[in-house]
Amino acid sequence: MELMMLAKDIMQRKQNPITYPCYILNTRVDTEEELNSELSKIFLFTYRSGFDPLPKSSCRTDKGWGCLARSCQMMIGRMLAMHFRTDLRFAYFRDVDEPDAPFSIHNLVRGMLNQSLTFQPNFWSPTQGCEAIRYAVAAAVNRKLVKTPVSVLVAEGGTVSHRDVEFRLNEMGSVMLLIPVRVGIKRHINQQTFMALEHMMQTRLSLGVIGGVPRRSYYLVGTCGQRLLYLDPHSVKPAMIRAEDVSCDVEIAKTLPAVSWDRIDTSLLFGFFLKSHDDWIEFSAHVKKNTELCGIERLFYLDVGDGRRPDASDLLNNGQRAEDAIMTWSSSEEDDR
Repeated sequence: MELMMLAKDIMQRKQNPITYPCYILNTRVDTEEELNSELSKIFLFTYRSGFDPLPKSSCRTDKGWGCLARSCQMMIGRMLAMHFRTDLRFAYFRDVDEPDAPFSIHNLVRGMLNQSLTFQPNFWSPTQGCEAIRYAVAAAVNRKLVKTPVSVLVAEGGTVSHRDVEFRLNEMGSVMLLIPVRVGIKRHINQQTFMALEHMMQTRLSLGVIGGVPRRSYYLVGTCGQRLLYLDPHSVKPAMIRAEDVSCDVEIAKTLPAVSWDRIDTSLLFGFFLKSHDDWIEFSAHVKKNTELCGIERLFYLDVGDGRRPDASDLLNNGQRAEDAIMTWSSSEEDDR
């Protein structure tokens, strides 16, 4: 069934090219030239093979399981490109287990492992992706590789705490806010959820969304009518080992993939960047406007410290954590181009 749906997506991509206007995050795009310009600011990381074994493992490739990890790298890359350009070094993403590569697949795995004794090349959940990002960003800051202080805050149970955000802003000066959610009990999102997703992606504070179709994780970066535009990590390339070999692919308009909203899995990981208290006020207002415009309850809940806690009617995800993995096909499937 998944092979059939993938084939359908490929056919639709050929038959239904990108139409204008479309959006890449908060930027309206009216021409192919403008789209290519916006895509040049987003970096494509894919499966790699031939790197040194991952921590607590003999695994030397992330083919077949690492699509969410590579999507995490893309979200980190977007944050650096937009807010820390002087700190952006592609060498930080090399596939090596070294201190000067804080965003490597090795370091992401180490953050995801936490206290686990061994690493198994299995599918990651959005919550595990959050832990990997938090660990990697903290490593970069602590090693002075990212010179501008930034803290990663992960929303628990779909709830963003005003107190936690304000504390992090006061302490570090900027916050990468990650919100893993499960937006419903069915396999795919509904149209109201798509409208809310589209609205939240179009705030200037958005870092995109890690989501996808069942068994495949993508980095969602925009919308085109009733479709979501994304970067796809499902191709295998040689590992980036040496600094001089480091390169990062950039998607172009003619090949940018899109997927219909009704194929999107209900497990999602939202990313936002807040650099001031004013940004937090703007973010809060955007969430409230999301509710008013889309006529639905919040994708996630803002705890403003009034003592009120969310109930089942407050959250589309009913307060669930996104433990269900957004999965890629196993390595035995011929999904890699």
